[in-house]
Amino acid sequence: MLNDKQIKSTFRKINKNWETLSHPEYYGLNCTRHFFVETSPGVLLGVWHIPPATTCYQMTSLSSLSLDDQPVILYLHGSAESRSAPYRRNMYNVLTRKPIQAHVITFDYRGFGDSTYLSPTAKTLEEDATAMFQWLKKYVPTSRIIVWGHSMGTGIAIRLSQALANDVANNLSPLFSKHHSPVLQMPLVPSHYPFSTEECPFSNSSVRKELDIQTPTSTAMNEWAT
Repeated sequence: MLNDKQIKSTFRKINKNWETLSHPEYYGLNCTRHFFVETSPGVLLGVWHIPPATTCYQMTSLSSLSLDDQPVILYLHGSAESRSAPYRRNMYNVLTRKPIQAHVITFDYRGFGDSTYLSPTAKTLEEDATAMFQWLKKYVPTSRIIVWGHSMGTGIAIRLSQALANDVANNLSPLFSKHHSPVLQMPLVPSHYPFSTEECPFSNSSVRKELDIQTPTSTAMNEWAT
């Protein structure tokens, strides 16, 4: 188990690029909007809205989401680094270009990137994802939202989808839930990962829990990822 000193050191490494996150063009993401969403009192999450490549220069504000009927992907990243990681940016490019041409809403959990500096737990990871979904549905109907989880984010996506599916009264289920490289074996990467291997909040049980989800799902497997 990592002690407080190790966790703080880990977060410093995770957050080392927090100043550049407010300038997504630094990462080659032109037309991307940077902003913060308050998910609970005193907790701000850094967010990017990456529009479809074909409508890039028409997107001047979040209200622009209603100008088309393209899918909107809520991207839940894994345990390493921030939303600016190169392999994540590659995925954003795939998702926002033809043939998918989706909007991507990607954010950092508290303790990651430029979000509020607090030690994350399984509970706060779920809270952040849920709050982001609730925030997003103010701008687009849930029928357009795809919850996309990568690695550790697959477990968060599954729990979020389960909770939304159980809220029958409000009919909040997203259109689809995509699970990319679910965490089956998590090697300890102390320079990036703020949990010990034994305390990884979303691991082997995540894929099996798909059986309980009513939302349509899809899983793409890698050997391991963070």
